Amino acid sequence: MRYKYVAYNSTGEETAGVIEADSQERAEELLWQSNLTISRISKIATAVSLDEILPTIFGVKRQDLVTFSRDMASLIGSGIPLLQALRMLRDQTGKASLRRVLVEILTSLESGNSFSQSCAKHPAVFPPLFLRLIEIGEEIGSLELVFRQITNHYEKELLLGARIRGALTYPIMVILLAISAILIMVNFVVPAMMGLFTEFKAQLPLVTRILIAVAGLLKTYGPQVSVGIALVSVLTYVYLKTPTGKRRKDYFFMGMPVVGQIVRKLNIGRIARTMVIMQRAGVPLTEILKVLVQTTQNIAFKEALTEVEKAVRQGKLLSQAFGSQPLFTPLLVQMISVGEQTGRLETNMETLANYYEQETDRAINRATELIEPVMILGAGGLVGFIAVSIITPMYGIINQIE
Repeated sequence: MRYKYVAYNSTGEETAGVIEADSQERAEELLWQSNLTISRISKIATAVSLDEILPTIFGVKRQDLVTFSRDMASLIGSGIPLLQALRMLRDQTGKASLRRVLVEILTSLESGNSFSQSCAKHPAVFPPLFLRLIEIGEEIGSLELVFRQITNHYEKELLLGARIRGALTYPIMVILLAISAILIMVNFVVPAMMGLFTEFKAQLPLVTRILIAVAGLLKTYGPQVSVGIALVSVLTYVYLKTPTGKRRKDYFFMGMPVVGQIVRKLNIGRIARTMVIMQRAGVPLTEILKVLVQTTQNIAFKEALTEVEKAVRQGKLLSQAFGSQPLFTPLLVQMISVGEQTGRLETNMETLANYYEQETDRAINRATELIEPVMILGAGGLVGFIAVSIITPMYGIINQIE
């Protein structure tokens, strides 16, 4: 943040200028250290940026965080000091939102804060796991290693997200094509055929009368229906952003036959992977569980992990704490138990993370294989219904002509 000030120097001369600091108190402290007596100081108002208005579109995304971590690991690994590395990334990044964050981090560092403290001022950009690992990297003096771990972790998450989006692309395209075909036929083909049916006074079968009635309703009340659908969509979106709505949504998906298994395997894999990263960094178990609660997005798993953390703090073994929660699989509990007995908990958790990541991929592929034929049959059925509704009366007209 930038502050403009008016002050007096040691000879009593008035001086004015601009200073950057992370707070007004820090700005005043810096001026006092420069032997300036402050007369006036105020924050310079800045225009609201697009990334602040629409962070989902213009803000710092997870891919930007991966690129930042990879670049930082390479620069620090090359022997470049932290401040110089940040200045280099600030100057070369083409994304305004990331550049703005780096500028504020540099200002905070120059004001005497640590790197982890500076990053913690941007919770929307840096998740709790990132912040805790950076803090550990500062403590052990190995930021390069930590940045490489962060890069690997979030790259795996991005890859998994891309696979899920790829699996959903085909069904969505089928739905859009079916809707487009139906709208074209209802708005253009059916009205044209209606004139022909009326002219020849054709006897319309039930399916055709149903189609005509639906087309008439859509044509008459189309705007109202569109507004209603948009309103319901917006209200649903807003409700699902509330704590109650998000909780119900997460538990609803957990209860679905196929989707529930994907969600479970996905979250267990992420939990295991996060535990591996933090164990390698030397984070205590209670701190690992605390970070897991903070970073887990699914409410069902967040609540279960909260109970696990409480149980461990009360003195229970980790395997007992996880075993008391039905949400976690017996395999997870057994692997943790064996790891506790053999002292190979980190190794077992990495094996478990790899297993559930592979299982998530298989589950997504199986779900896609199930969804695709259902979507094709559904779309084909709707288009076929419209085609039959139009073609059937045509035979009656042809017979009349003959």
